[in-house]
Amino acid sequence: MRIVQLSVIALELLRATYGAGSNSSFRLRITDNFTQLPVSDAEITFRSLGDGSSPAEAVVFHGGSVTIPFSNSAAEFQFEIAAEGYAEHRSARILATNAQPAYEIALERQADFEGQVIAPTGLFASGAQYFLCTDLTEVTLRPDRTFFTRSRAPGVTGNSGRFRLSPDPSGHSILIAHDLGYARRPLAGWTNGMQIRLQPWARVAGQMRINGTIAPSQKIALRAPDNALGRTRMTLLNFDGATDEHGRFAFENVPPGEMILVWKLPAGEGAVAYSHPMAFRADSTKPAIDFDLAGRNITGRIEAPGAMTLHAADYDIIAQIISQPEDVPLELWQPGASAAQAFSARVDGQWALTAPVIPAGEYSLRLTCINRKSQRALELAATIHIPAGVGEADLGAIRVNVVSR
Repeated sequence: MRIVQLSVIALELLRATYGAGSNSSFRLRITDNFTQLPVSDAEITFRSLGDGSSPAEAVVFHGGSVTIPFSNSAAEFQFEIAAEGYAEHRSARILATNAQPAYEIALERQADFEGQVIAPTGLFASGAQYFLCTDLTEVTLRPDRTFFTRSRAPGVTGNSGRFRLSPDPSGHSILIAHDLGYARRPLAGWTNGMQIRLQPWARVAGQMRINGTIAPSQKIALRAPDNALGRTRMTLLNFDGATDEHGRFAFENVPPGEMILVWKLPAGEGAVAYSHPMAFRADSTKPAIDFDLAGRNITGRIEAPGAMTLHAADYDIIAQIISQPEDVPLELWQPGASAAQAFSARVDGQWALTAPVIPAGEYSLRLTCINRKSQRALELAATIHIPAGVGEADLGAIRVNVVSR
């Protein structure tokens, strides 16, 4: 048995009441480390370690919570916990005078997760892919309603729609994909035998406009937000499209839930940038959405800081214009540190800046300059102001500062 650290869940101690020869008690709550539910039918063996002569007192309880009395005449005590489907745990030696009023212990689950997949029609979902999402996996979803991972192959349900998954130390949710629907079920609150009912795949359709005018022949794409699968990264593969002559677009077989629609813009030498992200909820019952962009096309010229001499042709430059949170100094703020709207920009070999459809406001211009020979990165930044109005806005000279190198 291994020693495990106890997590104290009470704030006030009872040491003041612990006199010599007096009796005290503590509350013990035992949970599943994945589901966070109480573990029933656990057996606790409590041992007084005062003089080595006290017999072990075995206490069996049900419901995952128990009060254990002990005598303060014992210098130390220790307890062990055993439950079917869990690794055995032994506490550290605890001084009676330092005992806390309550402890919470998460037992290490060894039993499999078992359940059943139900289609939106109410029938068993045979042939469904299932997978345990972990902190170390990445899931790639395809428009054909299947997914794959680089770590291990997903399982497939049989005729009854049943599945079984072995626990993983960083597992947090179950992912299901089937011809008829999709689901993600967190492990918190899970009990074996539960059914997972699939949600129908969504169709995302709408129309794109730029400054109120229909935008034909524009490349767009769908992307998954960072939390689409909890702590597991989701990539949408080949969820790309283009608007027709009326600015309309449509995506089929989209997983229901929060999604991001982006404008795909050229970023130089065959590269593509994802710009103007719009978050929305994909739902099979949701009507068409509007992808309305508004702002000014901007130009400017980048000036190197101080006496630095930089040749743009020596670098691959990734440029972004990002809404800067208020009250955060530019040198302390990093993209992704808070919710921010990001727009793609381009910097050519002469340090000329261009960016389409940028709304009026204050922004952080961020340049990641990667030296083509050494591959070392230089981070440059400046605060810029986009004035209100219509038509192109020339920002003139933009003096950037070095953020990191």
